[in-house]
Amino acid sequence: MELLTEIQLSNTDPKAAGHQIRAALSQAKVVWAKPQGGIQDLRSFYDGVVENVGAPIEIGEDFRNQGEKTNERWLEIRYDADVPDDIAFRHSKNAQPLHTDESYVSDPGDVMLFYCVNRAPSGGATVFVDSDRVLSLLEERDPDLLADLRAKPVRYSKANDQRSRPILTESNGKVSLNFNYYCVDRNQGRAHIDLNNRFFAFCEEIRANRDELAVVELAPGEAVAWWDDTVLHGRDAFVASKSDDRLIWKAGIKVESLSV
Repeated sequence: MELLTEIQLSNTDPKAAGHQIRAALSQAKVVWAKPQGGIQDLRSFYDGVVENVGAPIEIGEDFRNQGEKTNERWLEIRYDADVPDDIAFRHSKNAQPLHTDESYVSDPGDVMLFYCVNRAPSGGATVFVDSDRVLSLLEERDPDLLADLRAKPVRYSKANDQRSRPILTESNGKVSLNFNYYCVDRNQGRAHIDLNNRFFAFCEEIRANRDELAVVELAPGEAVAWWDDTVLHGRDAFVASKSDDRLIWKAGIKVESLSV
């Protein structure tokens, strides 16, 4: 399966667009979708899209309440000038390290989808690294770390939810990742926290080499969908001066079968 493919959505019908994205996800881990016509109501359109990719789940969180679930489908990733940059990545203009979104979710979605309302004046691209490439680099550079990543479960948590599993697993030729440095549960053994730190340092080395990254810079109206556990993704820092200079909405989707 290739890492990234770009598709032109043939029209603004959400059912057809959802089926296009779903079909593309059978061939690529990351799908960059570019509508060809004007969309009058992005929320209504992408509600229909995600419903035709799979079964949307409720991923909304309240960052002011330690990430408590809000029972909403869409999660805002919005620059907010009133929120200090070190409080919440989704409201800051800082670069975001490589991670998977559902690391701390006990019943995770399979596919995540962003759609863009406003693009930052400069910067803010989403970057992706293939899980297969992560495995290859670990085999080449740090086999001891790889052995620990396979063997030791690490628990990630937020609010009242958590998940514990090895950061890297392999099954039927698929390399699956589960990692979010800042969401590691501190109430677990030191060895598990140290492993989280070691893998973070390794990921920072990957991130420093731009040639290792697939870069997606969404324009307003465009979307990107990806299999969450088959890639690591992060964000470039960006320039912003006022709230909503960068605004993206995210959904999570259960996709049990790719028959279309």
